[in-house]
Amino acid sequence: MKLSLPDRIQHRLSRVSYRVDGLESPVPEIEALISRGLVAGGKRVRPLLSLLIADWIALDEAKSLKIARAVELVHAASLAHDDVIDESDLRRRKPTLRRLSSNSRAVLAGDLLLSRTLREVSELDNLELVKSLARSAEMLVYGEWLQQELIGEIDVSESQLSAVHHKKTGSLMEWACTAPLQILELSNVSFPRDDFSHGLKEIGRLVGAAFQIIDDVVDFSTESEKPFAQDLREGLVNSVTLRILSKNPSLKASLSRCLGVEAPAQGYPWSHDELAYAITESRSQAAAQIFAAGRVLEELHALHPIPPDVRLAFESLFEVLKGRKK
Repeated sequence: MKLSLPDRIQHRLSRVSYRVDGLESPVPEIEALISRGLVAGGKRVRPLLSLLIADWIALDEAKSLKIARAVELVHAASLAHDDVIDESDLRRRKPTLRRLSSNSRAVLAGDLLLSRTLREVSELDNLELVKSLARSAEMLVYGEWLQQELIGEIDVSESQLSAVHHKKTGSLMEWACTAPLQILELSNVSFPRDDFSHGLKEIGRLVGAAFQIIDDVVDFSTESEKPFAQDLREGLVNSVTLRILSKNPSLKASLSRCLGVEAPAQGYPWSHDELAYAITESRSQAAAQIFAAGRVLEELHALHPIPPDVRLAFESLFEVLKGRKK
């Protein structure tokens, strides 16, 4: 399914870029490296969420673009750092920053993106907004740390995965959803602000959970832009492998030997039916999260009506997320 967006939202989304140029830089090579090494485009779910919510509550366009850019730059910084941690040479089949340059320069580029983001957000003169973004970035680090502790572990629980998903993915999704309301002038709010903010945060949490579960499913898709079972290759049990084990616990020892292995000589131990079952169950779980997000959206609609085309865009986004294959 193709994502359907109002032209004004599509136009704003097209203006959200990883690029950090536009100002005089003492080291222009960093700007050039980032522009080459971080793939423009991507899924852009985070900035899209923020733009849809900003349009819903009639936030000033310039401010909405700053929020959308900020959430995408923080995400880009996390990718630069993740690729160093994971020793990845390719992302979406294109060279990563570390491949184009070096680990140290990729880390510095990620640091620059974070620094630039904080500076740009501070220009909105809203201290609470800066604080909430810093908390979200902090959660990203905790999420990555928790995930590192799970490398090589076959005995991983659903709650451990959920904690990683919420911190690594959900926290930034939550900020993308709540930030537009944070900078909306109080005089423009004609609905219960706290209730609305709580609902927006819940949408971010639910969409983030669904997004990460589907990402785990895509890990086993032949249409994906990354190697099959990449998480296993990196030593990680994800949502799909967890369900394979729940379906057939006897695979525990053989799956454990696959952790951190580039390509098992004897192939992967699960059957076609076991993998299909795990994928179906994971997609169902993600669909339930999306359905719950839709319910919250309807509750917020009662507080502050959603413009019809924005509502359709949300529905389209939710359908695309559920059906994503790469």
